[in-house]
Amino acid sequence: MLASAATTRRVCAEVLSWRRGLSGAVPSETPLCTRQIETFDPSSLATVCMGKLGFLHFRTFVMDAATRRIISPWHHLPLVWRAGFATGAHAGDVTYTFVNEIPKGSRHKLETATAEPFNPIKQDVKAGALRFYKYGDTIFNYGCLPRTWDSPLEHHPSTGAPGDNDPIDVIEIGRKPLAVGEVVEVRVLGVLALVDQDETDWKILAINTKDERASTLFDVTDVPAPERAALQVWFRDYKLAEGKSANRFAFNGEFQNKAFAEDVIEHAHTLYDTLVRKPPLGCGFWLPPDESSPATAT
Repeated sequence: MLASAATTRRVCAEVLSWRRGLSGAVPSETPLCTRQIETFDPSSLATVCMGKLGFLHFRTFVMDAATRRIISPWHHLPLVWRAGFATGAHAGDVTYTFVNEIPKGSRHKLETATAEPFNPIKQDVKAGALRFYKYGDTIFNYGCLPRTWDSPLEHHPSTGAPGDNDPIDVIEIGRKPLAVGEVVEVRVLGVLALVDQDETDWKILAINTKDERASTLFDVTDVPAPERAALQVWFRDYKLAEGKSANRFAFNGEFQNKAFAEDVIEHAHTLYDTLVRKPPLGCGFWLPPDESSPATAT
């Protein structure tokens, strides 16, 4: 949900005031979460937008409306939304927390600002210019998994390339466009191993558990072949519109299954855990001042 206009004005003023004094301590009255959340109710989430989409200063923050605290969608949200179903054909299946950055049908290239305090979502900038997908509208919702990191210090055996130094990306294929900063529960279906500028750039394939197709999609082979092919073509060719070469893939461009995807996620979560406990010198990330036990959804 979007925070009320009054809340947005108040939070924006306090966040801006805090950002002007970054060299000092965070004032106690500032509604910013400065430590890891131990328990969390996803229904209390709201977004606070600062600036206008399509401008350099645009930012979307995620807020816990219950406590009126700004949180980091990368660090303060749980990776696992639900640990598993007790009964049924898919007993034991895990669902995950998805942070949407780019709504389906958009061309604005938005991303989590990993270097900025509380990691708001912003529009990507290159050479001083805002970035857009010139190839066309996205045919999916696009975002990331919290508490994951793909290390540039490690080469993946499957791709022969290092990680891209970002949280793991997610392609959410539900029918409904999600809002910037919206957080939903997803089921992982598979993964595409993209190699972008000689870096491994995993694309997790997932479905919103509240989507009308969620009851029929449990693994990558449940996704219709023409739909998978359209996604492969989109990610292969979208840079052609910028005058660049097509992207390449590992595994001949084929999606890998759910089990492989969850192994990728688990490894990225392990790398993230190492990152926050012993950050590489000069990594440039904003990390929570206090890193306690992992957050869990309730």
